[in-house]
Amino acid sequence: VETATGFKAGTKDCVSELYTLLGLYFTLFVRMMEFICLFMLLRFVLRKDAGALGMDFSKAGKSALFGIIVSAAMGAVVFAAAGVYYIITGESIFTLIGGTERTGFGPSAAILIPVAIAGPFIEEVVFRGILYGSIRSMTGVWRGIIISALIFSSLHFVSGGGSAMELLQTFVITFTGGVIFAWIYEKSGDVLGPYIVHALGNAALFLLPAYAIFIAAEPFAN
Repeated sequence: VETATGFKAGTKDCVSELYTLLGLYFTLFVRMMEFICLFMLLRFVLRKDAGALGMDFSKAGKSALFGIIVSAAMGAVVFAAAGVYYIITGESIFTLIGGTERTGFGPSAAILIPVAIAGPFIEEVVFRGILYGSIRSMTGVWRGIIISALIFSSLHFVSGGGSAMELLQTFVITFTGGVIFAWIYEKSGDVLGPYIVHALGNAALFLLPAYAIFIAAEPFAN
């Protein structure tokens, strides 16, 4: 039996993956409803302009280019670190991180929609456009970045699961991401730049571990 996420497994595994997938989409639905209500409140009741929500895309091209450049730079650093780790240990670091190893299913379009497409956009508008923008006006740029990143990572930490090490990994990754996303937002002026980095980063956390596991399982890997 081939599961919805692209791997062959038994009936029990299929049911488990289906429940996980339904959980992801239910979470996405709840976040979308929260996002719509919050957006309507700020935009039409409190009369906030698009810029105050991080959605002034008048410089979208510059913001997108900045996001792509930062993504490429971060990717280069990650692959360089992965190469050093492989030389030292003989193992792929990608099998130790990301959602595939933790949740037990491979990447697919069905999973990437909530994880790497819709989810990051909602989070960028809420956490960078609205939350960081509001905190920054009271505390300044770097305090705003740190505080908003702590809130961002804490919510992921609370909603996460697994061992203490996995929770710590989640906190460190999301806090670092929160700092980087807020910094990109500050430099680019809208949520498009951080959204690109966020979306590509989330996709990598699922695709790279799955690819590493696939390669390790191939006969020519030994």
